[in-house]
Amino acid sequence: MTTIKNPKTGTPEILDKLRSWYKAIVVTTPGEDQEATTRPVSVREKASLDLPLKLGMVIPGGYDFYTVSDEIYSTPLSRVYLGGSKIQGKPVAIKEYREDTPSLFFERERYAQKVFSATDGHENILPAYEFLYFEGRQLGVFPYVIGGTLEDIIRREQKLTPQQAAPFVVSLCDALEYVHTHGIVHRDVKPSNVLVPAETKKSFLFDFGVCWHSNLAHLDTQGHTVGTPYYMAPEAILAKTPAKEIDMYALGILVYRMLAGRTPFIERKNINKLFLQHFQEPIPDLTQFNPLVTKDLQFMVGKALAKDPEERYHHAGEFKQAWLAVVG
Repeated sequence: MTTIKNPKTGTPEILDKLRSWYKAIVVTTPGEDQEATTRPVSVREKASLDLPLKLGMVIPGGYDFYTVSDEIYSTPLSRVYLGGSKIQGKPVAIKEYREDTPSLFFERERYAQKVFSATDGHENILPAYEFLYFEGRQLGVFPYVIGGTLEDIIRREQKLTPQQAAPFVVSLCDALEYVHTHGIVHRDVKPSNVLVPAETKKSFLFDFGVCWHSNLAHLDTQGHTVGTPYYMAPEAILAKTPAKEIDMYALGILVYRMLAGRTPFIERKNINKLFLQHFQEPIPDLTQFNPLVTKDLQFMVGKALAKDPEERYHHAGEFKQAWLAVVG
């Protein structure tokens, strides 16, 4: 791999990036000890967290009234509540974007869903009912899906056979192809952002809170890295202008994890070392973790995880066709 020198300092660009890492902290979503999301945070957020919505309260929306029933989970970025819609009579998931996080999470997700709704959405992307402001809070209302995430399935099964992984790979490829066709880069493709209903093999890609589109470029802070470290492509670590190849790399990591039961790089104590692994270390042979992985499948996943984005699959549809040819 060619080492890129920073003309200002003469040192490798990755080292310059790591030296400036103090500008961000690592936020770990509960239950995801293997998945840490990096982002800059305000001093105010470090000091205190906002109070949750009161259970039983009624939130007037533009199309319906929503009653808050229970809190499902909470992270430093958002809280998600189970609720009910009075007019539709359906359960809903109400996502509260935390007050102390920049409004860009809310704005990004709202923009992406607006783009998707203009073309009637996609069957493998969780749609949104609406986005609204309530008592100074930013909220998104989504269908409530009984089930779990792909993360839950991997933790329960440890690893999947290629045939078990196939429905998730195909659905995710279809979703990403649609997303990329609309000029959007998800930037946080990982198992916990794939929703799996309880009684179907259908799955949904969701959480576009850190997505990128040229119309959203002004929301990015130059030099700040966005994503989940275990799933981040080398160019994403360097905070370069996002392209769909970032999602293709993350898709490769996700597939690797389904088949191996672990990500290719598992450094947990030193995030700088983890980032260097993405840049410098070869991908561990997938067949040593799963004897059902063929050499062709190993090659295919390796291509998705190429260090150089030009050597990866450039379209999710291309990855899907390669998968179907190898796995069926």
